[in-house]
Amino acid sequence: MLHMTAFESISLWVVLGIALLGLAYALFLRRQVMAEDTGTPEMRRVWSGIKTGADTTRPPSSGTPWATR
Repeated sequence: MLHMTAFESISLWVVLGIALLGLAYALFLRRQVMAEDTGTPEMRRVWSGIKTGADTTRPPSSGTPWATR
């Protein structure tokens, strides 16, 4: 196949299995978070103010998130 030893082949499958388990867990957590209530009206009002402030104070992007003017 790829001229791998038995140890390398088993290691590759173990790493791929762990990666797939990690993705499955991430999907589980996403579903759990998205099913939660969005909060009280006061919490949503605070969130809206924070989001508005974050959106309006962000400098223009030049292609990289760490770029400065």
